[in-house]
Amino acid sequence: MLPFAPNQAPSTFTRGSWTESPLPTRRVRLFSRAPAPELAGMVGRFWIVQTDGLLATPAVRRYASKVEVDLILTLEGHFCESAEASLFRPGERLAYVVGPMSQPAPVVSSGRCTALGVRIRPGRGSALLRTSLGDLRDGVARLDELVPPGLRGLAGAPASDEPEAEVARLERLLLALAARCGTPDPLVGRAVELIDGRRGSLTVDEIARHTGSTVRQLQRRFQECVGLSPKLHGRIARVSHAMALLGLGSRNDFADVVEACGFYDQAHLTREFRALVGTTPGAFLRELSRSCD
Repeated sequence: MLPFAPNQAPSTFTRGSWTESPLPTRRVRLFSRAPAPELAGMVGRFWIVQTDGLLATPAVRRYASKVEVDLILTLEGHFCESAEASLFRPGERLAYVVGPMSQPAPVVSSGRCTALGVRIRPGRGSALLRTSLGDLRDGVARLDELVPPGLRGLAGAPASDEPEAEVARLERLLLALAARCGTPDPLVGRAVELIDGRRGSLTVDEIARHTGSTVRQLQRRFQECVGLSPKLHGRIARVSHAMALLGLGSRNDFADVVEACGFYDQAHLTREFRALVGTTPGAFLRELSRSCD
């Protein structure tokens, strides 16, 4: 997915409650809106990506490492060709799931597309889908294959070109899944809060001590519910914090970012960026500031 500059405030989108976030390209637009109140603790914002035409050459971007699970509906064209090609034929519309990512993956897009999606918060996807997220790690799957037979009508291919109608359908599906799922694992929930709240600065031993569990128990349950290890979640949280600081304006002083995020030195920052984002901090900044197709 194309990154957007986090220091730029979104402009109001004229349709309903959607807002537009600026992107460093003239041909792709990104809109988002809050979910229904009942889903606020379960998912993030719904988003829509729209492109205005074919690209002269295929665009290769990176899907950075992430902890969350994404539900994506392609309403037109291809949003994430490398993922979609493994699931359905060109031109076919489908709802699919992208699992947690332990490493960056290339995303190829070449044509006009409209895609809709929502991100499930860490620790909630396993309970909602009643599956081990370890099985979805670094993978994609059809959404209708991960829900009970009685809900597959809500999890199938988009039936409308109107994003609002598809958002309403996804919200009904998520509420139905929430009604049948058990209580999220409190140990994992607390561990996720600690990791995100401390931006990855805690060790696994410290997390286990704060949650009153053993390291082995924490790792086993975390892997089941999140799909990644608590240590990898912490690394992703730290790099995500560094990305946010870089985008907010610490563009020419990497030493400030190194200190604020707890990296040993700039080489450590660069290694983690390469491993989890697929590029260097300098290249990331150039991509943020470049206005291109």
